[in-house]
Amino acid sequence: MSTQANYVEDGYVLAGYVFQSDDAHLLPPNASAQERALSNATARIADSVPVTIREVWNPDTCPAHLLPWLAWGFSLDNWDDKWTEAQKRAAIKSSYQVHKHKGTAGALKNALDALGLNLQVTEWHQMQPAGDPYTFAVRVDVGQAGLPGENAIPTIEGVIDSTKNLRSHLASLNITGTVPGSEYLAAALFCGETVFIKSTQGTPPALTQQLINGASQWVPGELD
Repeated sequence: MSTQANYVEDGYVLAGYVFQSDDAHLLPPNASAQERALSNATARIADSVPVTIREVWNPDTCPAHLLPWLAWGFSLDNWDDKWTEAQKRAAIKSSYQVHKHKGTAGALKNALDALGLNLQVTEWHQMQPAGDPYTFAVRVDVGQAGLPGENAIPTIEGVIDSTKNLRSHLASLNITGTVPGSEYLAAALFCGETVFIKSTQGTPPALTQQLINGASQWVPGELD
């Protein structure tokens, strides 16, 4: 099938449409009419839809509505539209390190750290007593914020399953919350003694009088 184009001043006519020539295109002089039309069409898209590729491929600057496609481009294994925008950007940023160290406890920690979850992994030989070979336990501290969304537990399990090595199996998943606070304690110690001197004389001797002066209480004798 052949297409005929009639050239006019500063452009050409193809299928009844007039296309203006653009000196900025990189087509050779012998480019076909279809190639020139495609060049001009894409040039108009670039003018009307300003998109900086460098910003789109940056998790920090990518527009929020394009984050799902950026996650796909970064081969992110887990995604939830209910995540906050900060969690989505952090998950995408962590994808490279997760894939680089996939199958290790460090990769698992990086994947869940991106969601704001503090993770502790205990492998079978670290358990007391030792667990079944090639099993591990995970403890997730959600702090005061609680679980990030109603699908948090399936998401955590999905991240663990897609990040762990194939020979290891999850034995237990414990989720804890931590509420920091201040506790004030005080203590006081009092030490002393009370000396009671009882004399059978109405007027105590001089030595007894000295003791009385240093005592806390004077009990006069009943026999005066």
